[in-house]
Amino acid sequence: MSETLYIEVGKKYLRIPAKGDFLKIRSQESQQAFYGVCMSVNTAHRVKNKRFPIVEVLVGGMILFVPLGIIEVQ
Repeated sequence: MSETLYIEVGKKYLRIPAKGDFLKIRSQESQQAFYGVCMSVNTAHRVKNKRFPIVEVLVGGMILFVPLGIIEVQ
């Protein structure tokens, strides 16, 4: 049995993926979506004193660091 964890960013609650979760990444520029596997999550990451959690995702053999806000757990 696993837990579902959420983090508050601004006024939204975002689900934190666990290592090994299958993720859908929504592209901000286009309607295209990418799929990958969660490697790790850094919820303590900050940009200019604002919380900006990032997710390390394996997509097509590449490691990408993606903001948590554009990720959807499948």
